[in-house]
Amino acid sequence: MKVRTAVKRMCDACKIVKRKGVVFVICKAVPKHKQRQGIFTASAAEMQFGGESSSVGAAEAWGAAAEASASE
Repeated sequence: MKVRTAVKRMCDACKIVKRKGVVFVICKAVPKHKQRQGIFTASAAEMQFGGESSSVGAAEAWGAAAEASASE
């Protein structure tokens, strides 16, 4: 599934649906066309990693998690 800030139909079989406030594109003909509208935000990083709500804190948490997984 692709996560994009703007979703649009890629073929005639694609359907745009809204579920729980999130816009999705579903396509039974070509499953590669699946999309979700959204962006990785500071609040999402806070929910995932905990800590501060500022974007700098979220970026640091994201970087620390990436470094930890790279060292393993």
